[in-house]
Amino acid sequence: MNRNRIGCCRPVWAAVVGAALAQAVAAQDLPPAARAWGRIEPAAVSIQTISPADAFALKAAKGGSVLLIDLRSREEAAFGGAAQGVDALVPYTQIAQPLQWDAQRQDFVRQRAPGFVDLMQAWVSVLGGDHDTPLLLLCRDGHTAAAAARELVRAGYANVRPVAGGFDGALEGDGRRHGGWKEALPWQAQADARLLFGDPD
Repeated sequence: MNRNRIGCCRPVWAAVVGAALAQAVAAQDLPPAARAWGRIEPAAVSIQTISPADAFALKAAKGGSVLLIDLRSREEAAFGGAAQGVDALVPYTQIAQPLQWDAQRQDFVRQRAPGFVDLMQAWVSVLGGDHDTPLLLLCRDGHTAAAAARELVRAGYANVRPVAGGFDGALEGDGRRHGGWKEALPWQAQADARLLFGDPD
């Protein structure tokens, strides 16, 4: 992949994310060493989300210089469909085995997927990126992406944006999910074997 393409959107992206981080830094009175990109303690940073529409537009405009990463489990990706433009599937959590039901969350019990940051690093590298490459994180409803974003900031990634509402959208009072990627943006119901079984090696 052309490295020049990767750098083409950094000034705009850095300006947007940098402004948010500058506000967080000013509010937290962090020491100078903590003010550099990728060195701000995640607990002190308000991770800024991006709307599904803006994420889609950014990905469409910038192509491979912005990476759209699906964080859902392979089961979710296999049976729930996939957003157009996803570069890699890097599960942040996985369904625990044997299967157990979480009555409070109305979902299967999940556990942290092993080696998430290492796998993300491998995929970013294979896709021609680095720690400055803009990463758009897509999960089911936006909550997992926010947690993953903090972990990636801690690992030194400078430009990380969770997609608000995720792929399916937030669960509303009517018992349905609204505001997610699949509500109005291109996606496919058919499983994408390239994503499900992709290997960065």
